[in-house]
Amino acid sequence: RRSGRNGEETNVAVGAPGSEWGLDGASSATRDALNESDGLNIDPDETMDTFLTRHGLSEKLRAGVTYALALQTRVDCDAASAIEDLKVYILSVAKYGPQTGACLIPVYGAADMPQAFCRVAAVEGATYVLRQALRNVDEHAERATSVVSAGGQDIPAKFIFMPAPSRANGAISVHAVCVLDASLTPEFSQLLVVFPPGSLREDARVAVRALQIGAHTGCCPNGRFVLYVSHVIDAGDDQTDPYCDVRAVLRALVRHSENEGDDKDDVPSAFGPDATKPTAIWGMMYTQPCGSMADVNALKAPGNVSYCVDYPDASATYRGAMRAAQEAYGKLFNDAMFDAPGNDDK
Repeated sequence: RRSGRNGEETNVAVGAPGSEWGLDGASSATRDALNESDGLNIDPDETMDTFLTRHGLSEKLRAGVTYALALQTRVDCDAASAIEDLKVYILSVAKYGPQTGACLIPVYGAADMPQAFCRVAAVEGATYVLRQALRNVDEHAERATSVVSAGGQDIPAKFIFMPAPSRANGAISVHAVCVLDASLTPEFSQLLVVFPPGSLREDARVAVRALQIGAHTGCCPNGRFVLYVSHVIDAGDDQTDPYCDVRAVLRALVRHSENEGDDKDDVPSAFGPDATKPTAIWGMMYTQPCGSMADVNALKAPGNVSYCVDYPDASATYRGAMRAAQEAYGKLFNDAMFDAPGNDDK
């Protein structure tokens, strides 16, 4: 049933955490009404930066709202989606108790999301194939009648959700993971530090995020902290060193135990010249493909086949993954699952 009928969430606005429909499930009329009632008058083609500039915000305040509160990634993010994300952030402040901020860390990852879909799909008669790559689907056919697994099994189906083929020249996400001997700040064990586009390199168009978590997540022992730094390099970016922005963030946040006394460790802390940087006692960096619905939508597919993003996207939350799932479902079933926010049977 729709959240809000059991008393606890009765007065929660559309889009708040705990509302299973949220703004992504609202009809176009509901979206227009919310937009009009807020007096925002968002232009469909307007970027978030242009929108905030029109409302008189300074450059630093625009960056804070866009990248630290609305948690956007790219400098050209559109205002409509960013405002929806900003509303969710605001409605989440103190939602999970005092001094916890607007974000929760998923201690056991995101595995329950596909598991929930698997169970719901099975009830409706779907076949959910695990640990089995697909050999091919005839992308030129008007409708696909089956898919062939990597093991040669022919699986008949009326509708097919499947991972999108990998793209050699797509965007990549760059990551660093470090274990710290102390917190970045004495006051907090969990915090998100955002470096807006242009703060590290003048021509950068993507934000870099650094997330610190402590022992309360079960990821490290008491007195130790885990720092995750993430960055996205878009397709066509001719950056020769994919790790340069991640390294710049690490130099601004932590010291390296093997490089004590190195000139690079003389970079002032991002928290001020008087702040003491913790030491990274272990760390690693890696890259992986970055998922994008825009790339998926550009692929050819039969009318009854919907491709899913096979890799994490560039967002800091799961909202991008939820939007991609809705879009993939809507392609096959005309948004029947998501276009009725008042439907209590869903």
